[in-house]
Amino acid sequence: MAALLAVAILYASIVLGVPAYLASGAALEADAADFSTDEGWILRPDARPDAIWESGWAIDFIVLPQIPSTLHKHGLLATQSDSVSRTIRAQQSAAVDLLGAEGPVYMPALRLPTQASGTPDWNTSRDDLVAALSAYFEIDNRGRAVALYAEPPLDTLLTDVPQLLEEAGAASAADRVVLILKPGDSGASLTASDALPNAAVFELGLGQSSAGLSGLMSLPTPSTVWTLDQNAQTTGSLGAAVAQALQRAESNARRTAEPFGAFEVVREAPINRPCEAGLRCRRD
Repeated sequence: MAALLAVAILYASIVLGVPAYLASGAALEADAADFSTDEGWILRPDARPDAIWESGWAIDFIVLPQIPSTLHKHGLLATQSDSVSRTIRAQQSAAVDLLGAEGPVYMPALRLPTQASGTPDWNTSRDDLVAALSAYFEIDNRGRAVALYAEPPLDTLLTDVPQLLEEAGAASAADRVVLILKPGDSGASLTASDALPNAAVFELGLGQSSAGLSGLMSLPTPSTVWTLDQNAQTTGSLGAAVAQALQRAESNARRTAEPFGAFEVVREAPINRPCEAGLRCRRD
């Protein structure tokens, strides 16, 4: 039995490229984050952005976290932990800084498969994204336009945005999703669809470089860090794309009305009918 285990570990190390000390041992497990609180978000604005009924159309950016480049065992990684979230923020700082100049940035703490997991299973990550979108539209959005950004391989979670919105109970917000973003010439499969009538795909001016750990065996799927690249092909400036997106929202999207506050309790006045008040009544 021990011999079989050793062979399996050696196979994982040589054929799959997984370091032997990561291929052995119990898989990582992680609890789902609570997206109704700040702890459920790697990035979330400190102050609540203005609602559409307060200052007109504006945009929020929802950024999917990238798998961190640090070494972990196989399994699910809890990205809300301080050390992991710091690594993710550092890896995606170029995109976050670029998007943050145009509007608030939200990054949900999705549970992600680690780089040592071999063929990743995205089902848990997708379930977390649905829960995060549900909380965002219920608590944070308040009628604002939305842009979604993902880098490979996380772009696989955005291949059917309308279905995600439906499962999140936010199907009515489909016309407010105005931008589907990817980092650059990444080959990412992000697309708009007829079910997102006001959305356009936009490539940020980012180029890619591998994020590795020098002196250690290569990971099976090295992380890619996207950084500002003056030579990267883009479809124009992000500011212009945001302005056009908000114009589409202004012209075509349903504007969310300000919700009613708590109903005021009004004391009911008694209704006195003539016969009940002791007055003379006509009897037919």
